[in-house]
Amino acid sequence: MAGTLLLAGSTKLVAKADNEPKSQGRLYYNNNTADTSDDVLFEAGDLHALHRVLTQTEQAVDELSTKVENGKQELIYVINTYPGEDVPEDSTLPELAEAVEALTVFPENTFFFVEDSQGRVTERYKIIGGGYYPCDENGVVTEGAGAVDVTGKALQPYTAMNAANLSAGAGGFVNKLLILGSGGDNASAYNQGFVDGQKNVTANLDISYVYHSHRETCKNTCTGTYRAGNSWMENNGVTFFSYSCNICGEGAATDNYGAYTGWLGKTCGRVTYICGKNEGEIESATINY
Repeated sequence: MAGTLLLAGSTKLVAKADNEPKSQGRLYYNNNTADTSDDVLFEAGDLHALHRVLTQTEQAVDELSTKVENGKQELIYVINTYPGEDVPEDSTLPELAEAVEALTVFPENTFFFVEDSQGRVTERYKIIGGGYYPCDENGVVTEGAGAVDVTGKALQPYTAMNAANLSAGAGGFVNKLLILGSGGDNASAYNQGFVDGQKNVTANLDISYVYHSHRETCKNTCTGTYRAGNSWMENNGVTFFSYSCNICGEGAATDNYGAYTGWLGKTCGRVTYICGKNEGEIESATINY
């Protein structure tokens, strides 16, 4: 059906480099029917209103994205103030949630130390009011020292001496009592080293598998023949006859004499798998480091 397109008012097209609407005025379409309710009138102002809504939405999304990213960075900074934590700056929100759940919160007056590559203690700190203050080997805070930002420092907490964390044969006094070591420190270090090493190795392994698929060489076809077996009568008066292979023993029973005799002398042909493997089980693996 033919229609009429009218450009009313001071309609004009304006070329602009930005994303502002280019149409000005009114766009009216008359489809030349008696019913004028289905004619279309589209004001340029509608385009402007739609553009404003879209622009505001984009701005809101950008602001929200900025707030989320800033919040992430603040949370990462706080997490990394905890001893032993070094969360990457590009961590995702789920990864940050896992890091928060795994945080170990140490009580007030906990002592920490930092070692160099030779295992020598180079720094000592004590938690006071949530801050980390430099202290000596007895936990006495350095006079006039303020709280230190320990982000990135490999802090290790001091633990009270006991038999389990002393080497076998070593000893020391705790509260005027002599503590003799059981060597548990070596066992703990060994076990932790094994766990860490296993985690590191498996995380960097590339393992490819070959799965077993039955081949002709896996199959064995029985060449035996069926022979007569026993016969017996059931309570309903029907006589059953059995037959079985003279090699593999495969067989069955029948209540019909004709069917039973039909099996006698036939080749068994039963297929079994002699490879000792199941279809789809791992046959070999290649490990690439």
